[in-house]
Amino acid sequence: MRAAALYSSLPVDFLFVLNQEPIRVSLGFRSFSRHAVLLSSISEGSSSAHDLQLSLADGFILFRRHNSTLVSDKRYSDGAWHHLSAEAGPKGLRLNIDNVNVLQERPSRVNLQGGKFKGCISNVYSWRPEQRLTPADLSVLSQTTDIIPGWCGLHLFSQEEFLTEPGSEKPQKHKPVSK
Repeated sequence: MRAAALYSSLPVDFLFVLNQEPIRVSLGFRSFSRHAVLLSSISEGSSSAHDLQLSLADGFILFRRHNSTLVSDKRYSDGAWHHLSAEAGPKGLRLNIDNVNVLQERPSRVNLQGGKFKGCISNVYSWRPEQRLTPADLSVLSQTTDIIPGWCGLHLFSQEEFLTEPGSEKPQKHKPVSK
């Protein structure tokens, strides 16, 4: 599956081995969420709780790996489709959103408000120098993540849900209306 509606952060551990660099990921997303984690990983035995994290903070994209954080200068919580490519390697972080390089680095103590990503994600790819571009099969996550694989629609979430603070309740699943 190449697209999915998410009510969760996407775990990147299924994409690649995190202690091998560089780590590269590419994906499309859309959401009205202002504070949410798109992708995250927590490696056992790590000195940092989040080895890798892509998130929205007040609508800005943050890309964090260990002690480095890149922050977009534009908000991306507008409900439109956006494409990002992120790379973490020995030379630092690189982030490109909608074909624009993000150059603004911030200290690692940037305030993140977590929260579940409520929106759509598509065309998730990972790659390494020794591997070809590898598409992620989002359907494998349906047992462990709040995800609806194969379909993507923001109307699954009401506008109020996007404006609620992190930790709010998950929406009830809609039942088909019988005619």
